[in-house]
Amino acid sequence: MAYEIPHFGDLDRLLPATRTTRPDIARSHLSAIFADHDLKLRSGRVDFSHQQASLCDTSIGILRYGTDVEVVAPALDCYVLQLTLDGEVAFRTESFETVLSPGTLFVMNPGLRYRKSWSRDAQQVMIKIPRRRLQAHAGRSGQGARPIRFPHQPSPLTSSQGLVSLIAYLCRDLSHAQGLCGREVLRREMEDVLLSALLTTQGVDGMDEACREPFHLRRAEEHIRAHCSRPVSLSELVVVAGVSERTLQQSFLRHRGQNPSAFSRDLRLDLAREAIVSRGDASVTEIALEFGFNHFGRFAQSYSARFGEKPSETLRRARH
Repeated sequence: MAYEIPHFGDLDRLLPATRTTRPDIARSHLSAIFADHDLKLRSGRVDFSHQQASLCDTSIGILRYGTDVEVVAPALDCYVLQLTLDGEVAFRTESFETVLSPGTLFVMNPGLRYRKSWSRDAQQVMIKIPRRRLQAHAGRSGQGARPIRFPHQPSPLTSSQGLVSLIAYLCRDLSHAQGLCGREVLRREMEDVLLSALLTTQGVDGMDEACREPFHLRRAEEHIRAHCSRPVSLSELVVVAGVSERTLQQSFLRHRGQNPSAFSRDLRLDLAREAIVSRGDASVTEIALEFGFNHFGRFAQSYSARFGEKPSETLRRARH
């Protein structure tokens, strides 16, 4: 039975699948996606399954061989995020080795020749990310132009819940023709969120996390600003930011001094005040509704607490 990763559901129903009992077809199929490699059976008969779909430049797959195999592969020009669902996968390079057990997440860096030994029951989610795509995204996100290198050790599920939940969501959405990822503009946005979540949760080597704001915080803040006509729920921000509720709450408290809900409320109050001052002909009620304050009494109370005067007093001054 596959490792019970939250929100994945029935794995066999996710993503289009290629299945075969022939090792040569399995090897040829994966060679076309990653690189030409050797596939060695150590026992039994192959029961190969690879379910795969693509965002834009990034592809997501769920892979199993169904028997003990060893894969010997050349260096790749991509990152491969690996989430082990079941069984064990021994990963070895010339400089290090590790065992990927159920519930662990590991990112393979480009330029590594490697061997992977799969147990009979091993199953992984594998996400292929072109090196240049991730590097360009990191540059646009203000994370510098230095080559991105991830640590040579897997991280446990407990420290990557937000990222894993995002991956599960993408797998489910890509399985349906009417999903959000079926729309090109949203597919690119979803891929950006995935890359941001990866960069901010997996401890990129050489980046001083204490000296910069995490990108998931900026992503969440941008979403709040883009939807300033209404309150934005924490659950919505978690999907956008690609991290857990706790991580997002802590980031806002550390860098903004308040939780996401308070940040959203104060931003909308500030915008409402600007509108009252600049649009003296509009009513306070109209402006309150425009920025998602549907209960006027609570709006007036929050407004007074923030600005030291009632919204009607601000409007009266603006008209004189």
